[in-house]
Amino acid sequence: VLAGAPREELVSWRGGLWLRWAASERKRARFDEAFSVLERGRASAPDDRRIPGEIGFTAQEAFLAGWKTGGAPALEAALAKALARFPDHE
Repeated sequence: VLAGAPREELVSWRGGLWLRWAASERKRARFDEAFSVLERGRASAPDDRRIPGEIGFTAQEAFLAGWKTGGAPALEAALAKALARFPDHE
């Protein structure tokens, strides 16, 4: 059983894995996949405070992509989808 600094490092690495994976999906404009990864990360590491920030950033990028590709209707659709998926996210 790990304790102390080695445990903290492993926990941080685990949380970082979800963030790196989601960022990889986001960079390819695969926002649904990025959100799925972040949902899994949040379930796996609910105390990792970095994951909610990454959810917000991914949503922001999805909104921007929607705006660029389809204007206001696409942005509104992306917003509605994100709010439905993460109703508790602030």
